[in-house]
Amino acid sequence: MAKLTFEYTIIVTFDLSYAQRSDYRSINSFLNEKGFKPLSERSNNMPSNTYLGSVDIEIDTAGKGPTWAELKAGAAKATKSVYSSISNAMKNSGINITLFVQASPSSGTSSLCTRG
Repeated sequence: MAKLTFEYTIIVTFDLSYAQRSDYRSINSFLNEKGFKPLSERSNNMPSNTYLGSVDIEIDTAGKGPTWAELKAGAAKATKSVYSSISNAMKNSGINITLFVQASPSSGTSSLCTRG
């Protein structure tokens, strides 16, 4: 079995159960430090609580290239890693957050964004 590293595109969006400015600054700062950028930087029309980023994930492959199942397992590993990182950081800061994280192999990811 071989180990290969693949880049995964991550989308993160969140909602805070109470909207104190300092809480939003905390999560924004944390995500920026991790290399995630808000979609609102791409367009004024996009929400400021939705971020894009990427992570490198090592996956086990049975052959020279990954199967769909192996790439999917890597995406699950990427979402769990990012979700846990954000969730734990916010809990440690006393911030109650509702969080959504999705990952896909970067080489197979496409997106469109309204320019504003």
